[in-house]
Formats: sequence, C-alpha cells, structure tokens
Amino acid sequence: MTLDTVPKFGKCSVTMGVLVVYLLLASGCATIKRGHESRGMLKTAEQALRHVTATGHVWRLVDPATGPKSADLDTLLDGARAAHRARDYDDAIRIAKRVIDAARLGIRQARGQQNAAPYYPKQ
Repeated sequence: MTLDTVPKFGKCSVTMGVLVVYLLLASGCATIKRGHESRGMLKTAEQALRHVTATGHVWRLVDPATGPKSADLDTLLDGARAAHRARDYDDAIRIAKRVIDAARLGIRQARGQQNAAPYYPKQ
C-alpha cells in the first residue's frame, strides 16, 4: 500500500497514525527497560542483604510500603519483589535502593565498630 492508495484522509493523518504507533511501541519498550532495571536492582539488593546479614548489623527502616512501623530489610525486599511482580517497577526500584543503601550503611557501621570497646575516663 502506497500513499496514493491510502483512503483520502490526507497524508497528515497517515503520518499521525505512524507517529501514534511509534509512540505506543516506544512506551512499551520503556516499560520493558524499567522492568529489567528493577530486576537488576532486586539482585543487587539481595546480594547487599546477604553481606550485611553476615556482619550482624542489619538495620530496620520505616517505609510507606510496610506501613507506619519499622520493618527489617528482608520484609522491605519482599515488598520490592511484590511490587516488581505487580509491574510497579518504580516502587520496586525505590524500595530496592533503600535496602541497598541501608545494607551499605550497616556494613560501614560494622567496620567502624569492629574494634569498639568501652571507654572509661580517668578521674
């Protein structure tokens, strides 16, 4: 089919139709890309959680995904997985980033307090 055989809606409507199809395909690709990013962030968060669990300095965080009470990082990571399964990739990425940050800070805290001992000033 050429532009000459297209019904007489005008070349502008054909161009708009092609543009609409292109935009629909592009938005689908963006969703797929966001899903891959979410999956990668979840894997990174799982690794960070394993490392911080080995140090014993696992933090608890308050997050809207878990309600008004603080939750441990395992619970937050479960919430991120649930958001990913529900295709809420933005929320999954947000929660995974919080888990990664808290795990890194927990590891830093463990290293900083590795040789901690009580201090009693002399009087």
